[in-house]
Amino acid sequence: MCYNKIGKKKSLKTGKSGGGNVAKGAAFYKKNNGYKQLKNMLAVRYGGDLANRVYEFAGQELDRMYFEYTEVPANVQQHVYKYIFPRVAMYHGMKQEIGEDALPVLEEFIKATGEKMSKKLDRLISFPGMLGPAMKAFASVSRNNFGKKSGFGQTFYEASKDCVKFDITDCPYCKYCTLCGCKELIHTFCDSDIYMYGNLTKISFERTETLEKGKKCDFTFRRK
Repeated sequence: MCYNKIGKKKSLKTGKSGGGNVAKGAAFYKKNNGYKQLKNMLAVRYGGDLANRVYEFAGQELDRMYFEYTEVPANVQQHVYKYIFPRVAMYHGMKQEIGEDALPVLEEFIKATGEKMSKKLDRLISFPGMLGPAMKAFASVSRNNFGKKSGFGQTFYEASKDCVKFDITDCPYCKYCTLCGCKELIHTFCDSDIYMYGNLTKISFERTETLEKGKKCDFTFRRK
């Protein structure tokens, strides 16, 4: 459930991606490769029956969130519907079955997934001539997908061939995790950046704080 600061239900307006579809939650998890891998991990660790129960509950919970909450602005729907709500719903399903183990298991999975993606990115930008385009892509994606038009507060300082530097000062991930009563999930999204960019061979990633506990999420990518 999503709640406002005084504990009452908070309506989050759905658009085309939300309330107009029936039983979308189960289909989302079934098609998403990342969540397929998480299900396999749960099945190995806790058994197939438990994994099935987690995913059945998560699918129903995701449907409920899509239908019930009706005030998600159009510019943040991609982040909310594809990333935030699915993780919140899955976390609820995991908590119902494995209790306090839910968060550390989810953290473990996110770390493994992020590091796997990082290796693929590292191989790509290690090809001759790819480092420059990679820096341009970091700047472009950051501005377009994590800028003001996508519901983020952002201050850009530099976008050159050697450095991309910006701050996120307002973040839908912080907002909607908090509204959903799952502030403990905020860091799982922030940590994904570290797992993805923290060990690249030719680009360094620097960060001093996040909005979870600080005043900003700062991003600095530098060519080594």
